[in-house]
Amino acid sequence: MAGVFIALLIGILLSAAYFTTDVHIQSSMERESAQQAFYAAETGLEMAVFELRRNNKWTPPAGQVTITHGGAAASTGFYTLRVAPAPAMPAFPTFPSVWVRSDGQDPNKEITRTILARLLLFNPADFFVSSLADFRLGSGSWYHGDLLGRDIYFEVNDSLPDTDPDKKIVVDGNVYYFRNVYGDGDPNVQFLKDTPQPFASITFPGIDASRYRDLAQSGGLYVVGDYNAPLNITRASVGTGNGVVFAEGNIHISGQYDESLLFVAGGDIYLTGDLIASPLMVPKPQLGLFAKQDVIIPSASPSSMTVEAFVVADGGGASYGQLDAQGTKYSKDTFNFNGAMSLRGLQDDGSVPRTAVDLNVYQNRNYQYNPQLTAACTIPFISFVANVINWEEINPNDVWPPP
Repeated sequence: MAGVFIALLIGILLSAAYFTTDVHIQSSMERESAQQAFYAAETGLEMAVFELRRNNKWTPPAGQVTITHGGAAASTGFYTLRVAPAPAMPAFPTFPSVWVRSDGQDPNKEITRTILARLLLFNPADFFVSSLADFRLGSGSWYHGDLLGRDIYFEVNDSLPDTDPDKKIVVDGNVYYFRNVYGDGDPNVQFLKDTPQPFASITFPGIDASRYRDLAQSGGLYVVGDYNAPLNITRASVGTGNGVVFAEGNIHISGQYDESLLFVAGGDIYLTGDLIASPLMVPKPQLGLFAKQDVIIPSASPSSMTVEAFVVADGGGASYGQLDAQGTKYSKDTFNFNGAMSLRGLQDDGSVPRTAVDLNVYQNRNYQYNPQLTAACTIPFISFVANVINWEEINPNDVWPPP
């Protein structure tokens, strides 16, 4: 009788152990599925950010997207994306934002987890000058357009008399900064719009070299080394059907352009003389100059120059991502710029040059923003800023778009 009781007890204990183990296994599998679903939702959000930086009008594919890794046949999860306009944010009333919703599922589609994000989305040419680094604005300069930088320094030349108009720094636009602003209280610094105000940090748009290389090789002009642009710049004279020129080395350019084009250099871009849009074309064409390193005005360039373009300097390699005029300070006459600039001004280790824009070779510097770069941009295949301002995990049953 005792043996039967012992056998029965052992059976009960074994059954309990098997049940407990099964519960633990089931719980572990549910946790893993929940984690896989969350990773799938994050993958979808990252894909949306990537695509919106290439095209701010991008719409997600209909239905679920299957996630695989390393060429594996089996799925590691699924995501479904939705994008919709969001109301203006009180902190950034002039910049558009969008909602992005990513519903992720595990490989067995047992668990759904949902991420809702809000992205600030704009053309980097919305600012006349933008940089992750510092700006030092000196006497004799007049800025027509918004400025965005890390620290903004207004440096007045006190050796000049107050009656000298070249002593003044005039900004006809808004000034935004990430950290601090200095010298803005000097009476020789004039703001024709609002006084400087802080701004949330942004992701630098950068230059996707592989993207532009592919575009140049599949309908544009691809150059293995350096490239010297013709003085009469058209798609026909350059030899690009889609308007993109990509050179692995440096680009040297000056002259007049009759059509909207984009020049991308794997190295530096050298502005060797006047670079202007044809006055005969209506609307005026636009030119993009994207350098993976720096944009440079060499010392041999003319004493007075006019440049009309959207300039991007990415700061690759040992460069900082600057617009830099070479030569002795104030040794040249006048520099006129019409367009916009987006300059990284940083190395990978976070070190910075003295300023992202150094054009002090010129005694007079006149800067004019081209609002058409925002209102009606015609530069082919321009990149955008898509910054995740906030995100949260929500219930998959929550309404879309958010109220």
